[in-house]
Amino acid sequence: MQNIQTLKNNSKGKKTLQSLIDGMPLTPWFCESLKDLQKQEEKAPWKMLFLEYEEDLCLLVQHSDPDLRYQACSILVYSETKTCRRILWDQFADSHQDIRILMIKLFQSSDRQKLYNTLFRHYIKDPVFKVRQEALYRIKKDFADLYTLYSENLDVIEKIHCLELLDVKSSHDHNLALRLMNDSHPGIILAASLYLEKSGSLDQLITKGSSRDLEDLTRRKKILSAAADHQVSSFLNKKENFSDKGALFLAVEIFHRGVSSSNFAWIIAKVFDLKGESPFINNLKDKALSCLIKRKDPESIFLLKQLLEQKLFRSYRMEYLLNSLPPEGSILFYPVLKKFLLDKDFPYWPSLIQSFVNIPLSLCLSDLYTLVRNHESDKIIRKRAVLLLSRYGEFSSTLFILENLS
Repeated sequence: MQNIQTLKNNSKGKKTLQSLIDGMPLTPWFCESLKDLQKQEEKAPWKMLFLEYEEDLCLLVQHSDPDLRYQACSILVYSETKTCRRILWDQFADSHQDIRILMIKLFQSSDRQKLYNTLFRHYIKDPVFKVRQEALYRIKKDFADLYTLYSENLDVIEKIHCLELLDVKSSHDHNLALRLMNDSHPGIILAASLYLEKSGSLDQLITKGSSRDLEDLTRRKKILSAAADHQVSSFLNKKENFSDKGALFLAVEIFHRGVSSSNFAWIIAKVFDLKGESPFINNLKDKALSCLIKRKDPESIFLLKQLLEQKLFRSYRMEYLLNSLPPEGSILFYPVLKKFLLDKDFPYWPSLIQSFVNIPLSLCLSDLYTLVRNHESDKIIRKRAVLLLSRYGEFSSTLFILENLS
């Protein structure tokens, strides 16, 4: 059988088509001839030949086979008869996405407002992303003069659908996404965050924050925190974003909410490298230390050890660090704590006691025994060793203390 898609819209083509039909019932013939054809959207010559059998093709639009419905619609969409146009309007609601896409792309109507309204409904309501995408493309191509979008008139699903198709180059779309970051629905915030991430807006929000404008920093923190809370936090994983105190402040504020990043320890280290003693920097370091102490990963533990060795400039900060060292880093921390113990002038003795209590006795027992037995050691250090042993409250340690009271 000749491939009907090669037929030309001329007298020879008409004769060939008539010979192919050759008196057969039209509906069965169309079903047999069209069902296996490759899908074509364009206005091919063979389709113009088939328009002579429009009435029979209209029956196929209601067929149960979506491939046949598609082929029938792809031909009838070029018809200008009122009956056919009325039937085709209903095909915008076809259950098969390919047919809805076909109608969205090709259907024409003198009633522009009705067609625009139909396309807009598909843009914000259709359950298939590709259909929504094609509807918006057609709107922007042919109905830009009618296109308006008021997010306050949309329900939750419609807002999410809208956000998924925002243009990353559009300032209007950018502002819309920022507004919707204030929505109460998690799905809307996630969709808005993903758009802002894709457009690079989240990176700009963190890099352009200034420590001299606290009000603006608060606004940026709110948006970035909302995105990070919904697992959109790639802006934290780019080291180039953190060349300014404002960016470091925003990162620490987000870390304080429990958000993680592969750059966590690196960012905290940059905070402690900041020079100066302004209230802004001191508050930033305090919050950074609070975040760091809660972390248990190897990089964070190692950074804590480094800070411990540096003997943090502010006494309250050093005392807080000693009191709060996580047990997970005991093996790394103990050599530093031992040095502090051997320094009779170490100024934070009460906090040092607490830091020893937080580490396993097995790490320090031998050293404490040695210090107590060594009568040549400074009496202050020996007394401190005895005091530390007593704090553990372990039987053998208590016995050892009693035996060495002299």
